[in-house]
Amino acid sequence: MQVDVIETWDAFLGLKQAWETVHAQDPEAGYFLSWQWLGEVFRANPDRWRVLAVKPDDAGSDHVCFFPLKLGTRWSSSSQQFTTEIQAGGRLSWGQYTGFVCLPDREKPAIAAVAAKLCELPWGRLSHKNDPCQRRLKLLLNGFAKSGYRISHGEDIINGGTVDNLICPQIQLSGDYESYLESCLSSNTRQKMRRFWRKFEAADELKITSSTAETHDRDLTILLDF
Repeated sequence: MQVDVIETWDAFLGLKQAWETVHAQDPEAGYFLSWQWLGEVFRANPDRWRVLAVKPDDAGSDHVCFFPLKLGTRWSSSSQQFTTEIQAGGRLSWGQYTGFVCLPDREKPAIAAVAAKLCELPWGRLSHKNDPCQRRLKLLLNGFAKSGYRISHGEDIINGGTVDNLICPQIQLSGDYESYLESCLSSNTRQKMRRFWRKFEAADELKITSSTAETHDRDLTILLDF
């Protein structure tokens, strides 16, 4: 496997087609690992990210795995010095889950190549939180264990020990809105939803619109104000 280090916006743009092809075939890669989502994140945070793009050594082969990274610096109280820290790329945004994008049938060699490349890079601490795919995480950690790194599994418990901040609840949505109402809600809640929807449809002062390139900045400002 060959690992390319992508560190410019133009280089990331060049990955779009390959990234979306791999993402569409990866059942573990949710929306927060899509090219569209990370593209917005990376464009807003220049020089704070890298992507490790993995492909077979064969000439003309396409990439089979993408590992987004966030770069940062932290103060170490124990050693009284600054240290370079790498985190999962999704930590640059509000994305609930992180991880990486990979073709399922190329996981083992691709993730081993990612671990080997990370071992070559200069950093003092690597943090990989909020990755829902523990199988892939174990494959990644195996590469560090063989190289003599110290590995620890931390906790992020808040609210007096009642909430595990490393877990973000998720549900499988139905294919359409009516199926969601019928299968995911109680009859009482379903009736309320439909009643309020009829009120909305009858209200002349309210309407639903889609955000466009021209209204994006305005719409995002309104959302953040909420």
